Amino acid sequence: MPPLETPQRTGDAVALDDAVERKRMLVIVNPHATTVSERLKSLVVYALQGRYDVHAADTEGRDHATELCRAAAAEGFDVVVAFGGDGTVNEAANGLAGSDTALTPLPGGATNVYCRMLGIPNDIVDATEHLLRMADDWQPRRVDLGSVNGRRFLFSSGYGLDAAVVRRVDANPAAKARMRHWYFAWAGMGTFARHYAVRPPRIDVEVGGETVRGVTA
Repeated sequence: MPPLETPQRTGDAVALDDAVERKRMLVIVNPHATTVSERLKSLVVYALQGRYDVHAADTEGRDHATELCRAAAAEGFDVVVAFGGDGTVNEAANGLAGSDTALTPLPGGATNVYCRMLGIPNDIVDATEHLLRMADDWQPRRVDLGSVNGRRFLFSSGYGLDAAVVRRVDANPAAKARMRHWYFAWAGMGTFARHYAVRPPRIDVEVGGETVRGVTA
């Protein structure tokens, strides 16, 4: 993994208050996320330059955000901004787990569940203003992560039908961005008909000494 000099350096901006040390920030952008565009990315980065030393990089494929975040942590970045949907945030969390580099999401997906859970506005303008205010009250908090088969997750992990549908949707990010929730519905019906209608795979979940069998969780 090359050092982060390879992503586009977005330039320096004059801080509003020279007495406040500007944090080094890497903005990771998923260009295929539902509401992300090149113009919106430029506006967000320009705004953040007022309070942070900003670098930006686009993701180029699955798990690329994880690689970028590992490099950012190794180079001592203060914070990574995951500008995309919950999948982008998940990849970023897997790259930063156990490091001292903070992570914050910016809503760029269709639902942005993690942003909502943290109380971050779902409107990109309000969310960017929220992040700008954090520069004057920098108080990172550690959060617990779950882990399944070596992969960490922030708030939920699906098995069975749920996971199969998401895997099918994520295999075509362009269609996901264009059709949004309708693509999930189409993928759900197709996956159910093909793999679950007749002989669905079974899942055994052990909780508190008891075993529960089902088809999804």
